[in-house]
Amino acid sequence: TYVEFGPGDGVVTQYISKRLHPTSTFFAIEANPQMASEFRAKFPGLTLHVASAADLGSICVTHGLSSESSVDAIISGLPWAVFDTELQKSILLAASKALKPGGQMVTFAYNVGTYLSAGKRFATTLPQYFSTVERSRTVWKNIPPAFVYRCTK
Repeated sequence: TYVEFGPGDGVVTQYISKRLHPTSTFFAIEANPQMASEFRAKFPGLTLHVASAADLGSICVTHGLSSESSVDAIISGLPWAVFDTELQKSILLAASKALKPGGQMVTFAYNVGTYLSAGKRFATTLPQYFSTVERSRTVWKNIPPAFVYRCTK
């Protein structure tokens, strides 16, 4: 089972969908109804829930999965550096509960976000929910420059 948080209009989804095994379960969670509408227009065959990523456990149940330890990987495009403490923690808790042991959450962040208090808080909060957290090198050619967090349960 693979989950995408905050797919927006599906820029990353197009790459995920090409690599999914035919028997894999995939669904996306998007909180913004306008972005969800654009996503559905581009990917009519993919499952999208208009909800908060913090609702991952209950969404898993709607797919016949356990709310805990049922997800192999989460790919996130969420703007963590703009979320308040409570939202960051509620989503991270939902993600860590839903992931199988050894499962991973991969998310990107912009370098500029590391200067914001919410971005700093996110970086220091990750180890509370995951056994390992790795940060990639910065991709300077990306505009704005960005990097990836790979978090393993």
